[in-house]
Amino acid sequence: MSALAPSSAAAATAGSARPSTLTSLCIIGLALAVFALLAAATSVSGAFGSSNPFQSLSELGQPAEVVEMQRAMQAEINAAMAPWATWYAVLSGLNLLLAAGLIAGGVLTLRLRRPGVEVYWLTFALGLVTDGLAIVPTVAVQRATFAAIDGQLGRLLAQAQSPPGMPGFGETMQGIMRASMIAGAAFAVLMILGKLGFYVWGSWYLKQPRIRSLFS
Repeated sequence: MSALAPSSAAAATAGSARPSTLTSLCIIGLALAVFALLAAATSVSGAFGSSNPFQSLSELGQPAEVVEMQRAMQAEINAAMAPWATWYAVLSGLNLLLAAGLIAGGVLTLRLRRPGVEVYWLTFALGLVTDGLAIVPTVAVQRATFAAIDGQLGRLLAQAQSPPGMPGFGETMQGIMRASMIAGAAFAVLMILGKLGFYVWGSWYLKQPRIRSLFS
């Protein structure tokens, strides 16, 4: 018991010496590791020219005209993603490295181990490159997705009759769909910009003398 007491006391002291902002940085970093793993999986799908690996499941129980519309939209989106296949393959590997770095850096930094700071610095630099590169295909594919869905939905609604007493129903539904797609695209870009901001702030924060002194 006496041999364990010093290490327990040291751990308690280290925990109490760790600023809450540093703890928050590590928690956010670990959460971003999950997003990086999801991005890696999405990039693998994009590298093989498909943005929806579960398309066949989404067609179950759907009317024939809806299935036809979904397949036409997916074909247009896949065609837009095809030129980015190599880019997506690279992003997949970078995101896997990013996730590993965020997990390793977060665990080591929470324990106030000095290698954690170096790992985080390298990982944040990698994050700037990875998410910076992701902006280009994200914007391109979002634009293609918007055009495909808007065009196919417009044709489907043009063939359908408006419910009684609701003139212009198709135009209203298409307007709502456009607004939701624009909001989704804006969120995707803001998410990337937010991560870039976190990497810049995290690098700056970890270089502060009072933070570096915790790891000496």
